[in-house]
Amino acid sequence: MEVGLGVHGEPGLYQSPIKPADQVSEDVINLLLTGESSTLNESMGKEWLMLINNMGGTTELEMSILAKGALEQMEKRGHTVHRIVMGPLITSLGMAGFSFSLLSVNQAGYADMIKWIDAPTDAPAWPKATQPATYTTLEANNGDQSKAAKTKELSEASHANWSRLLSCACTEL
Repeated sequence: MEVGLGVHGEPGLYQSPIKPADQVSEDVINLLLTGESSTLNESMGKEWLMLINNMGGTTELEMSILAKGALEQMEKRGHTVHRIVMGPLITSLGMAGFSFSLLSVNQAGYADMIKWIDAPTDAPAWPKATQPATYTTLEANNGDQSKAAKTKELSEASHANWSRLLSCACTEL
């Protein structure tokens, strides 16, 4: 697997054995946030818009799994993704692959980015931005019967939704 290759098939940063999607998402987020060729820095803050590009030959299911992994990695590092734009934004003749791009909404002059990304457009191939879903879990509070609510941000397809989807697909197959 080529990591960091160009849209026209230019060589990437390195080659890696094929890994599970969650590990691939983690590796790419690590490269974006802390890799030696990263252009991101602390002054950009921790609030982002994320573009997830399908190079053309990756299935929607695979793209959603990669998106879920990326969102979990961002959350784990204390970052917030306010919007996701996912789809075939820059393609390369059906190439199997993806790219993640992060745009800071903390920097001066970028505060209106969320408004702009949410604005209606007539561009036929531009996918609609989505806001990561919020869900609430209930858990016991120190062993007594009261419940404490916790809110977490996840991708639109939360773990429970994916479990149901995969369970239905396996049943049908």
